[in-house]
Amino acid sequence: MSGAPSFSSFPELPELSKSSSSNHHRQDGREPRHTPVHREERGSRYAERITKRSHSEERRKAREEKEKRRKRERREAEKLALDGTPGHSRTEEDHRVVRDRHDGKWSGDDQGVAWYEAGGKGKSRELYHEAEVSGEPFFSDIIGDRDALRYGQSSSYHPPRYHRDGHGRVLGCNEGLRIVRSQHRTEKGLELAPRGRPYIPRYSARVLDGSSRNARRLLLQPTNHDPFDPDISFVSFGIKAKRADRDEQPDYRSINKEEEEEDDDTAVIEETLIGFSSLEQEVQSRTAELDRHLRAHPDDIKAWIAYSKLHMRLSSESASKPGTDPSTLPQTRASAEVTLSVLSKALNHPPNFTSVTLHLAYIRAAEAFWPPEKVTGRWRNVLRELGERSRGDPALEAGMMDIWRGYIEWREGQGFGKQDEGRKGAGGVDEVLEVYSDCLRRLGEFEGDLSIREENQLYLFVRACLFMRQAGFVERAFACFQSLMEITLFKPDRLRPPSQPSPAWFRDLLAEYEVFWDSETARIGEHGAKGWKNSSTETTETPESGASQEAVEHQSSDPFERWSEAESFAESRGFLPGRATDLYAADDEDPYRVVLFHDIEPFLFPIRSGRVRLELVYTFLSFIGLPFRPPDVSTGAASNLDPHLHWSLTYNNQLRACFWPPKLRQKSLPWQTVGGEPMEPESQRAMSTPFASPVKSWLSTADTFFGGSDRWFRDATAIDLAHVDLTFARNVFKLLQPLVPDPSFTAMYMAFEASVSPKSSVKLAKTILSVDRDNAAIWDGYARLEYQRGNLAAARGVYSTVLQSDKIDNDERLGLYAAWARMEWDAGEEGRALEVLVLASGAGNTKLLDLSREVSKPTAISLLKAKQHYSSVPLPCSYAQLVLASLYAYLTAGIDAARDILTRHLALLRPAGPEAEEVFQLLCRMIYVHTSRNASPAALSRDTLELAIATFPNNTQFLSFYMFGELGARVHGRLQRLVSQLLASETSGISGQLWSVWAEAMSAHRTFWDKGGNGAERVRQALDKSINSRWGKRSAPMWILYIEFDSLMGCHAAAKQLCYRAVAALGGCKALYLLPFGSSLRPHFTPQELRDWADLMIERGLRLRVPFEEFFDVNETEAAIVLPEDEELYDDELGFLRDREELKPY
Repeated sequence: MSGAPSFSSFPELPELSKSSSSNHHRQDGREPRHTPVHREERGSRYAERITKRSHSEERRKAREEKEKRRKRERREAEKLALDGTPGHSRTEEDHRVVRDRHDGKWSGDDQGVAWYEAGGKGKSRELYHEAEVSGEPFFSDIIGDRDALRYGQSSSYHPPRYHRDGHGRVLGCNEGLRIVRSQHRTEKGLELAPRGRPYIPRYSARVLDGSSRNARRLLLQPTNHDPFDPDISFVSFGIKAKRADRDEQPDYRSINKEEEEEDDDTAVIEETLIGFSSLEQEVQSRTAELDRHLRAHPDDIKAWIAYSKLHMRLSSESASKPGTDPSTLPQTRASAEVTLSVLSKALNHPPNFTSVTLHLAYIRAAEAFWPPEKVTGRWRNVLRELGERSRGDPALEAGMMDIWRGYIEWREGQGFGKQDEGRKGAGGVDEVLEVYSDCLRRLGEFEGDLSIREENQLYLFVRACLFMRQAGFVERAFACFQSLMEITLFKPDRLRPPSQPSPAWFRDLLAEYEVFWDSETARIGEHGAKGWKNSSTETTETPESGASQEAVEHQSSDPFERWSEAESFAESRGFLPGRATDLYAADDEDPYRVVLFHDIEPFLFPIRSGRVRLELVYTFLSFIGLPFRPPDVSTGAASNLDPHLHWSLTYNNQLRACFWPPKLRQKSLPWQTVGGEPMEPESQRAMSTPFASPVKSWLSTADTFFGGSDRWFRDATAIDLAHVDLTFARNVFKLLQPLVPDPSFTAMYMAFEASVSPKSSVKLAKTILSVDRDNAAIWDGYARLEYQRGNLAAARGVYSTVLQSDKIDNDERLGLYAAWARMEWDAGEEGRALEVLVLASGAGNTKLLDLSREVSKPTAISLLKAKQHYSSVPLPCSYAQLVLASLYAYLTAGIDAARDILTRHLALLRPAGPEAEEVFQLLCRMIYVHTSRNASPAALSRDTLELAIATFPNNTQFLSFYMFGELGARVHGRLQRLVSQLLASETSGISGQLWSVWAEAMSAHRTFWDKGGNGAERVRQALDKSINSRWGKRSAPMWILYIEFDSLMGCHAAAKQLCYRAVAALGGCKALYLLPFGSSLRPHFTPQELRDWADLMIERGLRLRVPFEEFFDVNETEAAIVLPEDEELYDDELGFLRDREELKPY
């Protein structure tokens, strides 16, 4: 077998001499044409030739150095191949091993070129057939490919120049399967295919799960002979000789074609792949099965839905994302038409027409290619038909809420600004608010469970107020919330609802409230507000609206930027409804400053359920902008998944800035010298503590209300309240605190004051305790405030004082003991914590409450009694008992004993309930404190956190702890897998996606700000996946983060395109329309484009406080393009420009 020729085997070409290179005669014998050249131009050309000559000289030297290096490596490799010593000299006998290129042996004249770098392909397969019968079928290549170690695989552009012996067979595998190279874009490497057939993505790119009916056929049948027989001295590949014997060759004079026997390899393949169906065959079989089933049972709704999605499994998107619901992936028009055809047959069956699921699936498939006007008309028809049939049908009434929510999503998204067929108007903000009012009115007419109906009404009410706020109608949104709070919590006693309230009662209530509203008396949250029933319309003075009369200070000279600055300043100076008595000249041109009663009347409804009334209070706190969540509400609840309810990040610029890592003050070095040895420079960790996440999604408890920045997670900090009017929020807390019986509300009040002023929070706690001295929850909050300020001794005094009182019951006493013991343990005072635990079990002496004495270890008898007490606590138990028992087990037996108690308690709880989430948070805190003080294996926290994340994927406490541990190990594989799962999951919610963006940015902090660094690219991929997901595309903060990220990275063209996509997805968010007028994107928008944006805001009905005419002319057009005299615009070019202008800004 002859070896492949190398570059060094070719004769070197003689270099051109100067005389030959300077010969100006052309080969055709003609004289060259001489043109006059100026002296300056001739000098520049001479400089270019000198530069090119120097570059070519450098390249030539580099090639020579490379050839020398290859020769040297080749010689060393040959020496190592002979005896393993670099100094061994090759003998003549060793040279015989090297075949000559012409007689099938190696040649020693390789000039140091590696065998896989040799040029020329030649007849490689024939040469390798000869190698099968030679005496040396294998040889070792010890030079290797350095790029494979560097990049993890060999380069596809420079593959090794060799072919596999055996034509793709695999040792130990069935002979019918051969190696082929994958051609799918998302796959890399090699694959097995029957007999080397061409690669087909639909057969090999899908994932076969364990439940597949073909899983048993993945075990290939073995060959007849044993390739690893110990009695033979060789490994048989079963390769038949390619040359047939002369006797077996057919006679060329024979005219009758003999029957060819079946190939053994083909028989083996067919026998192996019996019953192994392709994806197309599976879809066809399932289609036939569903078709037969639906003919017999046409009322099976689930079967119709599955039938309509079945053809989507063959799409390329479904193949690249196995395990994802095909209906959630992008569809082509042809696919959507097939879906509509199937669902139309289902709806034509009379019993199926009232199915909400079928109507929703039909309209969502139609949204892919129907005109927006037609889709809106379809929504209205479905609401009208099902609304008429839902009267007296409780099941259909419950499903109508899903229809209304789907219609609202459409009108706020793709259908915003698109009116239905046969109706006039632009379909902007006013049309969406009309939809909300109609939905609230229809829900009020439904019969059924009172609390469920009022919960649905409250949800739609909050969505309507948030839509008003984002569209710029902030005063109207606050007026609606103030009015609902007043008529629900502060209505006069004479207007309380009867046992069986009627619509006439609520109409009378609104008539009475209209008088109160028109009197412009102070309402909830305003200065001097006392509530409707405590106010008098005759004597109460009208408060000021709080609007500032200061003038804006412009930072730019550009008229568009100056308008944006004036608009933002006008929107931030006042958010409460104005009054006719305090308006000044600047408000004369703003008709929306004063809110009339008929503007808010369509959104008001009665609330009689006590649970819904409490939800209204916490919802109002969230609408103000406070980051508190209702107690006992898990992170897996629907309210925590809804992207529309996570709006505060849109207006909090400081909190959005926390998503990006800080810039390095000094330039990072590629290496540093330590002790004379170069090594990788020391780098700081991406996270100093796990408590810095800007996405706060967890179960709110007393621990998070009063957490410290360096000890535990905290609900509210100064940055979280940067966009909140503190005076308004304080007035709300002050007015509602005596009325709300929930202790968590009082704890939120004190936590809010602590985030604003820690000193004033202590005064507030003392003021509340002066009125309610027997409230154990307030005493606990007071002690936690002292500990939060760093005053541990004062906190001990609070607990010691209240525990000596006889006016608290046993459960409250256990809660105080548990809080005190955990505070001591968290502060590192394990001895005193053990004393408190012994005292809580009843085995200690009350003298332990004397804080003046020194800490002493409890006696052995006391410890034994305490152990017996905590061991006898039945599971499940109260949270206070669980804390005491687990903490005692930790201090006496270690972390494993404490984790065992908590794990057994978790097994008895509802898996995804708030009680289980609270226990997981307790377990994670114990593990974190233990690992921060003691050397522990990483698996101790990793196993617990992975279980917690699998149960509660939206809890950012668990996610941050997991990230903190993985970044400390400097191995980010598990973290990257977690982020990918959160971005691909449909159940993670918007909180998980926002956290994933922050996690990618923090983990790539070293290369995030580097030009061309891969850190920023990972963040971009996370953002791109988020805005294309179910939750992210409806989140205004996610769009703003993506646009700001591209602006920071200098990708202004991409940021500009994102602005257009954002307003198409969320057409009612005013903050998205103001981004092109900002300082970062303004240079990349032409004046005409910004005028088009201004026209679009006016057309869609967004609230604008400052007229455009004060800064620029909206009707001004750009100057026409002046063409040269010899160029003219033809009709088709004029038509193209007209179409382009009509399609702007899209």
